[in-house]
Amino acid sequence: MLKTLKSLPKEILSELAVVSRNGKIMRGKIDLIVKYSLDSYKVARMTSLVGGEFEDLGYNFGIITMNIQDISKISSIKAIEEIELPKTLYCSSINYNYEQKKDSIVGFISSNIDHNLPEENNIIMIKATAGKNINHTKSTIIMKWIKYLVDRKRELEKQLIIYSSFHPKYDFKEENNLFYKYINSIREKERVEFIFEKNPSIDKTYLKKGKINKYQSIDFDIKENGTTLQLYKEFLNNYTIEITNTFRESSGLIKLTKGYKSGTIGENIYHIYNTGPKAYNIDGEIVINVVSSNEENRDKGKWKLNIICEDEYKGQYVII
Repeated sequence: MLKTLKSLPKEILSELAVVSRNGKIMRGKIDLIVKYSLDSYKVARMTSLVGGEFEDLGYNFGIITMNIQDISKISSIKAIEEIELPKTLYCSSINYNYEQKKDSIVGFISSNIDHNLPEENNIIMIKATAGKNINHTKSTIIMKWIKYLVDRKRELEKQLIIYSSFHPKYDFKEENNLFYKYINSIREKERVEFIFEKNPSIDKTYLKKGKINKYQSIDFDIKENGTTLQLYKEFLNNYTIEITNTFRESSGLIKLTKGYKSGTIGENIYHIYNTGPKAYNIDGEIVINVVSSNEENRDKGKWKLNIICEDEYKGQYVII
């Protein structure tokens, strides 16, 4: 991604600028999760030279805050090995059942700090949303609060258990995600116990997920009332898709630009809505719906969703 950031097209920078301006926090700026290789003070100095701010999270992880127009300059910081745009985490309605361990502190990261917990305990309550945004927050904010709790653990010289009501709506592979890499480093090296509450109502069975190729073909079935697919991709990737039925009739090539599109595939109709990036969700969401215009001739066989990605940077994707 570092090489990609160096040559970001103007239209992508414009989209990022619009997203940032609509945000409630850090207007005109963006957070970037990084993994670095040199001493943190050297990374901080290099970052300041290109107009950014560096916040060290420990264990070679950090967050760099940049002006949108300067984002490409981050590629000149040689100490940075990996970089990730922030992901959106969603809040569940939770009721924690926990056991207070001796000589330990418990940290709660949630949008609602009233957990009706008993008094005489070592509790740290953290509200990780701003203003009215009670349903979602960014991975960078959660990482900053994890660092805060780890620092408190060291000061108090106690064990730490972290409960969080925030979780991803969809999950990329953990080994490719700096957010999870950071949590796993803290879990292993600080011996912190993490409990991330998940909302069963949004647990999904993935149709397919992984790293996108130049050409990807995914089989799916058409149900009686039609089929809806949710496609999630990384912001830096541009997709062109094609939908084909069992008779190899095609929708034609469809460039996934922001907004609504519709058309026909044989006697079937497709609808595609691409939300584009949002202030709370840079990656956005793409909804693909296929319905039959003639129930008697509904094609019930295997269909294909073909994805073409010609970008040099190949990110992760999820289809639900």
